[in-house]
Amino acid sequence: MMREIQILAGFTGYPNGKKRAFSPGVENVAEDYADLLVEKGLAKEIPTKTAPAKAAKDGDEK
Repeated sequence: MMREIQILAGFTGYPNGKKRAFSPGVENVAEDYADLLVEKGLAKEIPTKTAPAKAAKDGDEK
């Protein structure tokens, strides 16, 4: 699966063993590679758009 992240600074990486130059901006990369880039401080997560939580109705208990 792919994930969208914000690249913070330019660098060269090797996703899937292939050399690739990254520049600042938004990129879609594999989830495991995205985790690695975020851990190393080269990228940051982009919050996903989620639907707002429904308010509980009177009498609804979970």
